[in-house]
Amino acid sequence: MDNLEKNTAQLELRLSELIRERERARRVLDDAVDALSITSSLRESDDIPIFLEQAGSRIRSLVQVEGLAFFLISEDGLDFYCAWEDPVGISSDLSMERDLLVNDGTIAWTLGRNRPVMVTSSSDAPLCLHSLRSQDEPLGVMMALLGEPPDGVMDISLAFITVILSSTAGMIKNARLYRVINDLNGELRAKVNRLEESERDLARANEAKDRFLANVSHEIRTLLNAILGTAVTVKGKEPQEVDKALDVIRKEGSALLRLINDLLDLSKIESGHMDLEAVPFDLSEIVYDLEEVYRSAVKAKSIDLVVSVDPDGPIWITGDPVRIRQVMVNLLDNGIKFTHDGQVRLEVSCVDSEDGFRRIDFCVSDTGIGISDEAQSRLFNSFSQADSSTSRKYGGTGLGLAISQRIVQSMGGLIEVKSDVGLGTSFRFSLVFPRCETLPHSVQPPVVELQEPLDILLVEDNQTNRTVAEATISKWGHRVTSVPSGREALKSLTERHFDLVFMDIQMPGMDGMETTQLIRDRSSSVLDRGVPVVALTANVMNGDRERYLADGMQGYLPKPIMPEDLGRLLSEFAPRERPIEGRDFVLDSAGLLSRMGGDVSLADRVLGTFMEDLPGIVSSIEDGISSGKMAVVRLFGHSLKGASAGVGAHGLKIVGHRLQWAAENGDISAMMGLLEDLRYEISELKNHLIAGGL
Repeated sequence: MDNLEKNTAQLELRLSELIRERERARRVLDDAVDALSITSSLRESDDIPIFLEQAGSRIRSLVQVEGLAFFLISEDGLDFYCAWEDPVGISSDLSMERDLLVNDGTIAWTLGRNRPVMVTSSSDAPLCLHSLRSQDEPLGVMMALLGEPPDGVMDISLAFITVILSSTAGMIKNARLYRVINDLNGELRAKVNRLEESERDLARANEAKDRFLANVSHEIRTLLNAILGTAVTVKGKEPQEVDKALDVIRKEGSALLRLINDLLDLSKIESGHMDLEAVPFDLSEIVYDLEEVYRSAVKAKSIDLVVSVDPDGPIWITGDPVRIRQVMVNLLDNGIKFTHDGQVRLEVSCVDSEDGFRRIDFCVSDTGIGISDEAQSRLFNSFSQADSSTSRKYGGTGLGLAISQRIVQSMGGLIEVKSDVGLGTSFRFSLVFPRCETLPHSVQPPVVELQEPLDILLVEDNQTNRTVAEATISKWGHRVTSVPSGREALKSLTERHFDLVFMDIQMPGMDGMETTQLIRDRSSSVLDRGVPVVALTANVMNGDRERYLADGMQGYLPKPIMPEDLGRLLSEFAPRERPIEGRDFVLDSAGLLSRMGGDVSLADRVLGTFMEDLPGIVSSIEDGISSGKMAVVRLFGHSLKGASAGVGAHGLKIVGHRLQWAAENGDISAMMGLLEDLRYEISELKNHLIAGGL
């Protein structure tokens, strides 16, 4: 009986333990199932500490924890940082443990596993480690100080901790990706906004430029109509009427040139290439000169022009007189244009400072039609006018004020406008300049003295320009020979002596720069490789002159050619020493005979060998160009140059030189054009041989 009671008691005790284990397992299972709901809750936030806090709460429901911290690997992969801890401050103790475990390799081992690792801390406390991994990528490690022995933790609890941390790691990785995506989206939205604004600005700019082009076209066609119409109507008239017509053509041509200069000025300003001079000058002299210039214009409109300079007398400063005058001219032009009754005033005053500078105050005012507030806001914009409609009453391109504002700004000032519709407008700006010593007032422009006539070669592809340039140069008493291309220029320089070459820059085929380089080349066959070359060009942008001089030219003359500019330039050159004899450009027979010691039969054999080899060289060049083999073209271009130089076929030598250069630079287009030159030179050589042989 006693044994039965004892056994019964033991069974009841065992049953009670099983019931408690069952209840504990049920609670663990309920907590674990509840813990799995972290996935849906974490998706609602991208805040990583919130993820870790919720994960920590679930883990505490599964095991007894005295302290818990999550150490994440920094995004550069170089360090750990504590992303969440509970209680606050526990991470300091756990960081020490982490460092010890890093050193002995335990942390690395843990990061490579996706399961709990039980270790003993340096203070003999039980410590649970678990990696945070997402798709085999370690993101960090959990460190938990347990409040119960490791063998008291149920396996199912540890399994659910793994599930929770795996889910948490996935949320952390997604959060980081979301953050990157959001940042990229933010940048993209900002860029899209900027792009949309840029498109709106571009549309407005294009609209303004379209209006501007229409205005410029109108102005140019108006001036050209006057020039061409006058030229047509005066044909066959009396000399007096012809003189009047020439005055009209000159006046309208000057207006057209001013318009083109305005366009060039705007282009220089827009590209940042507007350079200012710093020379001494008397500002009052410019102002009073403008008074005389505009006197007839205001008289024709029955309005007054009032000019005031304070103090009275010379105002010597150091600056750019051309640009300052340009600004005043633009402002006076506007004032006179828009004033029909009353007056236009130009007021200039200066105040000296103790540091050697002078502040100059400028004001141009009128009693004209005025400008509305809305129009004032765009008055200084490029391509803009107060009235931009094509039926505008007053004409103009809207460039003057925009250019003037940019010039004044480059000098450190700002043009301000004040205007009332129907009452008038005033423009004001102030500039500061260094004072300078008064210079002698008797300085006169240099006088062009008569000189010994020069033999001048004019290279210009445009027939009309050639005719005008020939006539202008001839008026100075010089002899002119004109050719239409770079090739013809080289031919002339090979066969004749010249004292000066006027070289057009932009020509089809061989342009002026390339022709000049061939003249200067050491292997050049021209009679005088040092002959002065002057650039004759409509390229007048900043830096053009310097570029031409750096490339072997001795001068620069912009188009259209002004007689006074031409006279000053011609006075800088004198006749050059002339060689005894010239050479034939197609075939220098005399030179070949000289090199062969006067042996005609030897010269014939050398020339015959050259003519036999020539088709093979040409064929190789053609094949190289068609197949795109630059090395082949370069090699046989060099061969053509050398062989042609040997026999004195100067035209072919130049073509070979140019083919070699084009191949070295990969210029297929140039090579295709040179093929035509090659065939032409061969034809010229064959005709020369047929006509007279060696």
